[in-house]
Amino acid sequence: MAGGSHAKPIAQWVMLFMLAAAKNLPRLTEFRQTKAWEFLPADELTGRTCGIIGLGSIGHEVARLARAFEMVTIGLRRTPRPSPLLDEVVGLEDLDSLLARSDYVVICAPLNAQSHRLVGPREFALMKESSWLLNVGRGAIVDESALAEALRDGVIKGAALDVFEKEPLPADSPLWAMPNVYITPHNSGSSPFALDRAVEVFARNLECFARGEPMPNEVDPAETYATSA
Repeated sequence: MAGGSHAKPIAQWVMLFMLAAAKNLPRLTEFRQTKAWEFLPADELTGRTCGIIGLGSIGHEVARLARAFEMVTIGLRRTPRPSPLLDEVVGLEDLDSLLARSDYVVICAPLNAQSHRLVGPREFALMKESSWLLNVGRGAIVDESALAEALRDGVIKGAALDVFEKEPLPADSPLWAMPNVYITPHNSGSSPFALDRAVEVFARNLECFARGEPMPNEVDPAETYATSA
């Protein structure tokens, strides 16, 4: 596996849309189209809490960039252990607390039996009304119908989505018409440097294999992951 080769561009995608949410980019775009010159209140990321579900290479890179913006970082992984990039690391049993405390919930986890529909109506109800959900993991981790309802009813403020339960996202999905939703076509990992990074990962794995050592990106077939990039 070439795990980690897409971590940087995906984490930058996450920061792009956290900043867009904080700075009210949709309204700014509207102002340009209508030639409006109005004062527009905006937020900043400093001091806001970024909850990261899934702490592989992508999750850790998101945490690194979030810390650069002086955000509070909370990470969730199945086997919690401290990380210098995170203020707190919790286990799955603390998902509710992470959701309730986070201003931005970022899903970076792979899809498996535990993560399938991990975030649904009950979980959205725990989140702040001002919070945003960002998903760069797998679409089926989120109950998409419940997400659309939560966005429509103001249960959460907005979402930035690069992955969906069905791809391409069907034209009749209500998400397309929602002004508080950013949609990208599963290309958050796009980068001119991705292939070079993948080759570097392959070379490291090959060296370890030749020496009879464990490879950095071995996959456990028992996990049956539908992995994120």
